Amino acid sequence: MLANPEDTSYFVTERVRCSSTAFISMVNKFGNENGFLKILETIKHEATSINYVYYLVDLIGHLSENLHKSFLDRFLEKLRETVEFKLLNMNEQTLRILKRERIEELVNTLWDKIMARLFTHFDS
Repeated sequence: MLANPEDTSYFVTERVRCSSTAFISMVNKFGNENGFLKILETIKHEATSINYVYYLVDLIGHLSENLHKSFLDRFLEKLRETVEFKLLNMNEQTLRILKRERIEELVNTLWDKIMARLFTHFDS
């Protein structure tokens, strides 16, 4: 799915919003240790709650503006597919418990913050 971790820079070089070389180094280490793949596996797991999925997607949303575009081009489609699969395959009991607002927040974060990075002229 993703390129060899050693060949991938997950984080772009320092930007105005993030000039911390330590933070950039940590995100790159997280990626090199297959952290992003582990996020996908965690979302796929049947025991993972939608609230937990929301927090993982929100985390990626906060990172997305600083993540390298070439990485996002490979990763985001897998993230979208995984989250959509999770939402579409929730059992009826889980759906009854969930608040509509949480699902809306999850979908909005996925599309407005994250998937917008794939499109140069994406209107949210």
